[in-house]
Amino acid sequence: TNATSGGELIFGGADPSKYTGSITYISVSIEGYWEFPMASVSVGSTSISSSTYAIADTGTTLIVGPTAQVDSLNGAIGATYDSSSQLYTVDCHTRSLSSFPNITFTIGDTVFILKPLQYLWITGDQSAGYICYSVFSPSDSTDSNGNLFWILGDFFLYRYYSVFDIQNNRVGFSTSISYDWMPTVGSSLFPTSSTTTHPSTSTMKTTTHPTTSTM
Repeated sequence: TNATSGGELIFGGADPSKYTGSITYISVSIEGYWEFPMASVSVGSTSISSSTYAIADTGTTLIVGPTAQVDSLNGAIGATYDSSSQLYTVDCHTRSLSSFPNITFTIGDTVFILKPLQYLWITGDQSAGYICYSVFSPSDSTDSNGNLFWILGDFFLYRYYSVFDIQNNRVGFSTSISYDWMPTVGSSLFPTSSTTTHPSTSTMKTTTHPTTSTM
């Protein structure tokens, strides 16, 4: 309970002190991994995926999606593939933070937004240097119907409170009270201006390779 970045598992109900607003529920489409339909994934105003499927998994660190879709997403945020880490990296040394777009997941009729510092994984320090990774990792996982699906791992679940309602066979999400928490960013990162053209920020309102665990 004293962890600076911890989690909590509650059996038998939800804790309203841990989230804000209402819970959006979506019916489970395939049991076992609590798979559910996801309406779309967008980068800014650009659609990356529509009418897809997803699971929410605390056993996966990153956010994993079908290769073609994740490649397009990372391209849209200006990320490049790093073969040594097998992850995508972004230039956070010469790009301004405002040059990175928001990323939106639409579940049911509700949008769930990740801001740039919520989907960038910053490692290293001032003396050794920083590396900024995209938390979106490609993997062509298929369900029992042969459909590709996304895995919404810890970088999504940090921000959104999740409910697994076995009685009604549905999954629910709401904005976590820790949604606005942001990591500490080194002073050498994200200059206030950039001479390079990059994707603009959306105006919508509203270790290592991850492994999947059976919930």
